Amino acid sequence: MDFKTLIDVSSAYPPWAKAVIGLCLAIIVAVLLFAKTRPEKGAPSSSAAGTVQTSTTHGSNAPAVSVSGHQNTVNTTSGNNSPVINVTVIQQSFQKLKAHNPDIGDDLSQKYPIGYVVLGYRQGTVVKLPSEHPPMQVQANWETSQISIDPLKHTVAVEIYNFSFTANNFHLNEGGGGTIHSSFPLERGRPFRSPFRVEGQVNMWFEVLDDNLDSFVFVVGFKR
Repeated sequence: MDFKTLIDVSSAYPPWAKAVIGLCLAIIVAVLLFAKTRPEKGAPSSSAAGTVQTSTTHGSNAPAVSVSGHQNTVNTTSGNNSPVINVTVIQQSFQKLKAHNPDIGDDLSQKYPIGYVVLGYRQGTVVKLPSEHPPMQVQANWETSQISIDPLKHTVAVEIYNFSFTANNFHLNEGGGGTIHSSFPLERGRPFRSPFRVEGQVNMWFEVLDDNLDSFVFVVGFKR
């Protein structure tokens, strides 16, 4: 029996029966429409279908981000041994030292009247920091210095390249090429005299300002 025949047959019934038949027809139509629009069991939803992967970089230190599906799984990776990061950490450490002791520049100038150089070290990166009294008679490739810290023995080994010193017509390693090898205790605030010296002219000293191995800062000072 098709839908038209069902309508013709229902016309022979009283009004209350017609109402019941109409209600039944409405229910049947609603069930059929719902069954047609309902997705099959196990089919993926539109929000979960597919995988999106993105990788965004801004410079060599920016993290890479990977997002998969609706679970919103995020993985980030970034380098902690970048020279840019190392320089920033060292500079911030030195600024904290100056904030803690605003007279640190004057103190170092009095200790080392010929001048001093402040060096920072972190994970292979050497940084020459600002000095209020640089040693005008001393030249060296400070930022190529090799620094090795032994926390177990509490020592610091330093190699300074292309070192030269000039004073009163006296020239040491004129033209560069000299290398200074020295070591000193890993002890903050204790000046240590290097074996390097020129009688009557200059003595080289080392002094640790920040013994934090993650932002190591020390001074190479000069005085008679």
